Amino acid sequence: MWTCLTRKRSGRSPAITTNASTAAATRTGLRGEEIPFLARILALADAFSAITLDRPYRRGLARHEAYAELQRVVGTQLDPELVKSFGRVVVALEDEPVATAVPF
Repeated sequence: MWTCLTRKRSGRSPAITTNASTAAATRTGLRGEEIPFLARILALADAFSAITLDRPYRRGLARHEAYAELQRVVGTQLDPELVKSFGRVVVALEDEPVATAVPF
C-alpha cells in the first residue's frame, strides 16, 4: 500500500507489502512517491474492492462508505492524490451497479 514497497533479495522485482502503518516500513523499503505509480493504483483498487465486495463474514460497504474509509487512511496507506481522483469517479458512478466477485 502507500506505506511500503520492498525489493526482493535479487533486487530485480518489487514485492508489494500491505502493511497497515508506516512503522512497518523497513530501511530498504520505498515510501510515498518512491513507490511505483502502478503499485499505488493497484493498492487503491485492491482496498476499494476489499471494502465493497461481500465476504462470507460481512456485507460489503456502499461506495460512499468505502470512499470515506479510503479517506481515513489517506497519506498513511494510500496516495492522497489518487484517492482524491478516485473519489470523483466514485461519485460519478454512484448509480451504476457494483461488480460482484466471481467464486473460483
